Amino acid sequence: MKEYGRVEVDLYLFLCPKKPSSSEANWKNEGCVVKAWKYYEWTASALTTYTRYVPPSGTPGAHGTGWWVACAVFVLPGTFMVPSPSVYLSA
Repeated sequence: MKEYGRVEVDLYLFLCPKKPSSSEANWKNEGCVVKAWKYYEWTASALTTYTRYVPPSGTPGAHGTGWWVACAVFVLPGTFMVPSPSVYLSA
């Protein structure tokens, strides 16, 4: 299996009072707060699925009513952000 190198990623879980804009740069101005964060690093291989959790498995879950959005900020192999679709959840 081909090794692609080291991967570093920060995983964030945001809670927003209203549906967040598509630009993560505005989330804090829109009242979104970070409810959970976790940093991971590993060596990636081709055709392999990697599952990571935020908050980490085994720790209390984040909770609250509002718009939730998860976001991955990759540090290596390059710096870029990958937000998930936002979802409204009622606690």
